[in-house]
Amino acid sequence: MANRDTQELTSQESAAASSSASSKASPARERSRWKVPLLTFAVTVLVVWELGTYAYIYFYPRLI
Repeated sequence: MANRDTQELTSQESAAASSSASSKASPARERSRWKVPLLTFAVTVLVVWELGTYAYIYFYPRLI
């Protein structure tokens, strides 16, 4: 009861607070996980698009 008056956390309360903080960080980490493959895909698409455009412009007159 004295801890409630002085706003100090007991070891159980601090453990509960730290576990709830880590559970809040977990969804943020889960959300950021899908960004890495998406970024890799986007960079790959841009590189292939640029190379394909260059190759098309370079080889098209020779194909005709």
